[in-house]
Amino acid sequence: MKRSFHIVLLNLFLLAFFFRCISDYTVGEMNGLSDILVVEGFITETESTFKLSRSLDISDPYNTYPAETGVSMMYVECNDGTQSEPAMHIGSGEYHIKTGSLDAGKQYRLYFRLDNGEEYASEFLTPLITPEIHINYIKPAKGTPVQICVNTTEEKDQSRYFFWSYTEDWEVWAPLEAEYGLDENDSIYRYVPPYNTYYCWGHNASKSILLGSTMNLAENRFSNYPLLEISPYNDKLSVLYHIRINQNLIRKEAYDYFYNLLKNTDQNSGLFTSMPTEIKGNIRNLSQPEVPVIGYVEVATTTIGTRFIDYSEGLYEWSTSINFLFRTCDEEKMTGPPSGKRPKEIEAVGYIPYTLSDAIPPQMVYKPRECVDCRLKSQASKSKPDFWPGNRQ
Repeated sequence: MKRSFHIVLLNLFLLAFFFRCISDYTVGEMNGLSDILVVEGFITETESTFKLSRSLDISDPYNTYPAETGVSMMYVECNDGTQSEPAMHIGSGEYHIKTGSLDAGKQYRLYFRLDNGEEYASEFLTPLITPEIHINYIKPAKGTPVQICVNTTEEKDQSRYFFWSYTEDWEVWAPLEAEYGLDENDSIYRYVPPYNTYYCWGHNASKSILLGSTMNLAENRFSNYPLLEISPYNDKLSVLYHIRINQNLIRKEAYDYFYNLLKNTDQNSGLFTSMPTEIKGNIRNLSQPEVPVIGYVEVATTTIGTRFIDYSEGLYEWSTSINFLFRTCDEEKMTGPPSGKRPKEIEAVGYIPYTLSDAIPPQMVYKPRECVDCRLKSQASKSKPDFWPGNRQ
């Protein structure tokens, strides 16, 4: 059975605005490498988030990695001796630290102590000041993917290496807006907003390491650098789409660390085949320096770019399957009693209430579930983002 790299590094940089999930990782043919501490996170302004976990032996019968919750003290330390507020354990090995502003003339590191007395710290680093980011999109031709691009210029020449993460939100509609629904007792009731199944929203976060380097460019800038692609037939573009991209300037050492992780995951090789020279990061066990630790804590400010893309911008294209669905929804229906329990034979074949017919007495018209329930669309739910425009519910 394939061992996912959930064992060690799943959810690396998925948390908060820096964290994302590393691709599934197959550990190599090596046993006995369990219980290595894994430290994930960035020190940035306002609030920093870190996640601690432990590696498992490949022969472990459980396909989950254990969170490290035995932290007695954790804070961000400045080289002038000042410390941040203690970290707050949110749960599952996730720790939040209010870091406030970062002084470009000082250095910072992460320090923590485990319940067993072992002390750990990252390297003291001066904050990198990340340049502004702007988002654009390009669609070369009809039927081609929409490229979401970043634009940025680093004029201070602090570094030529960049790290990105993003979150996506989008609105989707069912093909038809039902007037009726079913309650938990399988009884029909008339919809009252927001209790409908017509409007839904989806959410996604980046799931791979996103790196960029301008080392081979004449200028330290990216112009329309494609960060991700969206199929023109994807429902994300069918109503309203929003993306938030977080950008960090990083050092070459951090770039090399993440690049090695990316290279190893792409090659499906073992993480520990590269230890300790390639994937060792900048976290040290102060109590026992010979004990390996996995992780890299960078110190950098964050810049954020956001962009809405509306259906009216003409990026969405109707696929053959969507056209077929709408024809099906227009043509197919079943009828039944106007109220009370839904007949079991109608429920069994996947039809749900839609509206009342014009007959006398009126009968309930049923439509295929995929025609009136937006929650069947990929990643869709009734969870509307707080910042979403409009009064649709």
